[in-house]
Amino acid sequence: MLLSPFPLLLAIAGTVTYHLAQKAVPEDASPFGVIALAYLVGFVCALGALLASGGAVTETARMAWKPAVVLGLGALVIEVGYLLAYRAGWPISTVSLIANVAVAAILLGVGIFVYRETLTLAQWSGVALCVAGLGLIAWR
Repeated sequence: MLLSPFPLLLAIAGTVTYHLAQKAVPEDASPFGVIALAYLVGFVCALGALLASGGAVTETARMAWKPAVVLGLGALVIEVGYLLAYRAGWPISTVSLIANVAVAAILLGVGIFVYRETLTLAQWSGVALCVAGLGLIAWR
């Protein structure tokens, strides 16, 4: 199965933009105020895209409100975590890498044990290299 690279490139571009913006937040700005404003921008953009696509707001809310609540809470924790990490002096060059490799390792277990996904030997080798790389990056 050939996977389109577009969604992944979109996620990468968004993540780079996200981290650059997080790092640029002034030290004295309220983390929750900044995040609330960011969510307002995201809300307006997402609602506009939903309406432009012909999607029904009420039907979408009825079908997916539970995952949307969990997604919103998870996003809030991510936002606050990264903002506080940058304020604590974590370097932009490594904080995302460390967090994302750790998340990938956790989701690897979820994929295998919950969703019954399988990995090839080459993929397992890639996982081992990522873990080794994380150790080298985090080691001081």
